[in-house]
Amino acid sequence: MSLGEVEQVKLRANAIDRASTAALNAGVILPLAGLTLLPGRIAVADVVANAYIWGAAAYALHVMARRTLRRLE
Repeated sequence: MSLGEVEQVKLRANAIDRASTAALNAGVILPLAGLTLLPGRIAVADVVANAYIWGAAAYALHVMARRTLRRLE
């Protein structure tokens, strides 16, 4: 693998991992913050279900990024 290809793999893995961070923020952290700021307007069950789904998506993206980096071995 050439040096340019190695850098492209690293860039792709970093982009996927940033997407996992964005999914974690959008689907888990921000709704939980909204729940604490507006407790009467948001259902707890909805927030928990949403956090579970987005947390799983963030984890899956993170695993994809790690698998992408394994190409460098």
